[in-house]
Amino acid sequence: MGMKEIIAKHEADKNIEALNAIKAETGLDSATVNLAEQAIARINEINKKATEVLETTPSEISQIKNLGGDIGNKTEGVDAKINELQKETTQKIEEIKNKVEYCDDPEINEMVTKIVSIVEGISGDEPDFGDINVEKMQKMATLAMKADASNNEKRFRPGNRLKTYTGVRNPDGSLKDETYGGEATIKEVTTIYRNIEPVLYADDERKGQPIRGEYEEDGTFVEKPEGTEILFNEYATDNPEHSKKKYGITAEPKKWIEGMAQIPSYLAQIPTEKGEIQIKTASGKMISVRGGDFIVVDNLGGGKTSVQGIENNIKGKTYRPWGKQEQKNENNFATFTEKKLTNNVDLFINENQDYTPAQKEQFEKKFKEALSLALEIHKDQKPRPDGPYVNHILRVSNRIVEEYGIKDPELVIAAALHDSVEDQAKKLANLVNNTEAISEREKALLFIKNTFGERVEKIVSKLSNPEPESEGLSPEKKNLIYKEHVKEAIEDSDVFPIKLSDFSDNALNLEAVGDPTRRLKLSKKYLPVIEVFVDRIERAQDILSPEKITEMKNRLLSAIEDIKNFIKNQENI
Repeated sequence: MGMKEIIAKHEADKNIEALNAIKAETGLDSATVNLAEQAIARINEINKKATEVLETTPSEISQIKNLGGDIGNKTEGVDAKINELQKETTQKIEEIKNKVEYCDDPEINEMVTKIVSIVEGISGDEPDFGDINVEKMQKMATLAMKADASNNEKRFRPGNRLKTYTGVRNPDGSLKDETYGGEATIKEVTTIYRNIEPVLYADDERKGQPIRGEYEEDGTFVEKPEGTEILFNEYATDNPEHSKKKYGITAEPKKWIEGMAQIPSYLAQIPTEKGEIQIKTASGKMISVRGGDFIVVDNLGGGKTSVQGIENNIKGKTYRPWGKQEQKNENNFATFTEKKLTNNVDLFINENQDYTPAQKEQFEKKFKEALSLALEIHKDQKPRPDGPYVNHILRVSNRIVEEYGIKDPELVIAAALHDSVEDQAKKLANLVNNTEAISEREKALLFIKNTFGERVEKIVSKLSNPEPESEGLSPEKKNLIYKEHVKEAIEDSDVFPIKLSDFSDNALNLEAVGDPTRRLKLSKKYLPVIEVFVDRIERAQDILSPEKITEMKNRLLSAIEDIKNFIKNQENI
């Protein structure tokens, strides 16, 4: 029986079964049949994963079979074709294995994949992006400067937080004023960057004009028409080779050096009809973006590609406009931070190989339950000077994950609940079916223990400031009690990172307190406690990285100097 007859016999079954029939019914060399069988098996594997392979597979199979001729006619062409197909399919399998998923939306993921292939030099041609607006950003002239402790600008000194002002780029590379803000911690190795082109107004009345104002002591930019400062896009990186690789320059302390970006960056706008999607960044973290937002793909050099999202639909400015209160969309901040925190926690829980699937599910469930509870009980609490109280809860919780590197779900749960007993004991007590003659705080802690476990309950208890034993205590006595409480509590390695995050959001953020009398009172309360944290952080090697310890110690020491100066100035008035 010839090859054509066998193929006709198995016409409805053109796959590995057909080859099995050939092997069984003919005398074709066994090794050759095995090679063909392996090739077809690989093709079947690819069929499930890649459409492009599926489209070519039938003709390739047909070519192999037709090249064979009669069963007894073994030719070099059959072996060559099989070997060629094996090589091609193996290569495509490897491509599939190595493919990186950037987004949970297939269309956007394909777009990002295409852009990454361009910036990494894999593809030299500009692909068709369809209806998605993709702009190649022009080479940007940028200034670079190394961080230095003696810099005239405080925000460029190690230990401080640089408020970054970045935004949506116009096709010509300039920045619109729909800016979003972040904060970068300045270290000894940090290089600060500033685009030569300032941030420009985007509204019709002032379009193209630079935004003028003044930088406050904490680095916040306040818009003023008569201001001497101009708002620039400033950002920072701790990669010592970044300035040389990207801009061809070597940064120096206290001196702006001009360089030109030599590698491509792309800005792609997500179609407005898209809902919320998740973008996987270079660090592996998932961030939320929505229709109308932008994705930036930037080659950082050395084979590293950055994929980031920029929110375009948050209209609040990151600087304080002249003559108005700071315009921040607090609801958007809370929503975005809550999702970011949830994504980060889900990520480290699922990456932990020591957890069973059941444990992972339980941790995720308990964390989301704790976060939901915290946001609910604090939602109507009196706002802090820096915004709604729930934002404080989110910042404290997210900071221990993003900045401190904590990957213990019970610590994040405790962080979300850190103020629950101290501030909202009554609400928690009402959730407990207990008629014993115990205080609201005790009932609240009992609820936490029953719901989230004994370890979380103990941490929250130590995080809660003690209730005053007497109403007639002097401010000095109250401050001493607070100091001793913190000193004892942070010796617990579970409590320390949460209390550090909480304290940082309070004591290192006093400039948000507008009332000088209130700020003076808090300054005197926090100053002696900062010294307690300086002592404890030097013994935190089992909790924080050496870099984070140095950074936080510098920030605390800087805060001591600032608070002392503030107290001195106020007392001289």
